[in-house]
Amino acid sequence: MNKVFLPLALTLLSGVQEAPIWLDQFGLGALEFLSRASQRGLTEESIRDVMTEIDRSGPPSAASLTKLAESWRAEGVDLFAFLRQLVEDDVLPEARHGRFGRGITWVKVLGALADVNNVGMSDWVLCYARDRLTERFKAGIRSRDDDRCISDLLWVLGRTKRNEAIEFLLKVQSDSFWNSEEAPKIDMEPLLGGEITSEMENVRVVDAIREGAIQAMAESGTERAIEILATGEQIASELHTIGYLDGYFGLAVRRHVGLHEFIPREKYGVELPAETLAEIKRIYAKYGKTYVPVKENKDLQEWIFDYE
Repeated sequence: MNKVFLPLALTLLSGVQEAPIWLDQFGLGALEFLSRASQRGLTEESIRDVMTEIDRSGPPSAASLTKLAESWRAEGVDLFAFLRQLVEDDVLPEARHGRFGRGITWVKVLGALADVNNVGMSDWVLCYARDRLTERFKAGIRSRDDDRCISDLLWVLGRTKRNEAIEFLLKVQSDSFWNSEEAPKIDMEPLLGGEITSEMENVRVVDAIREGAIQAMAESGTERAIEILATGEQIASELHTIGYLDGYFGLAVRRHVGLHEFIPREKYGVELPAETLAEIKRIYAKYGKTYVPVKENKDLQEWIFDYE
């Protein structure tokens, strides 16, 4: 929305007489979030704090959101119920540049709720993401926006850390799925004036979705995911590429021990806590692997942390 009309829009939607200056730091979805939260009588500071957490460069921190939920509760609003309603009402935009592009998007909110320590909320996120994926598969894939949305939903499933999510992700990467009636019909447009043909794009999309399922599994950081990625159990044979599963195994281990940053801190000379490093080495050894520090592992640096 054009900034010139932002104050008027806020007045119409929420009764706020003037758009706060800080709203400019957020992208799409900020106006709707602010207007709906303002209608609940929340203070501007409380609203801004939650928006900042959601719009961070990485996954929203469940611990931080839980703390913020306490301040919202003191103002009479259940933060997590509010966020769930935003998703259900379908009023937030899709991410334009990947799941961590700028803006208050539905995938960021859904990803935040997936990591909340609440079984009921986890159940809802699991069902919601799985249902939306099934709908997308039935509708077919015709654009990069469709492709990106599916990737985002797979990521959300991984963040639930649920066994049901892992099983769904295993299905999506499997040969049997892509040879079944459940598989989405893909009809992509050619790119670069036909230099990249529809057929080439169609193959790319299938590969991207299958890899997205593997990455989402790694993002879960669960013991089940670690075992699958360490052993290759149930992973399609063509995905057993050199370094492919080893890399995602490394990502799963990092998530398991609580390392969630995009760029590994060790790359810049920051040492891991001794107990964290010991746990990483223990998990590697359990599966007959030797841990190679990130600063010495160029493959891990180059593609494990490529989210966009």
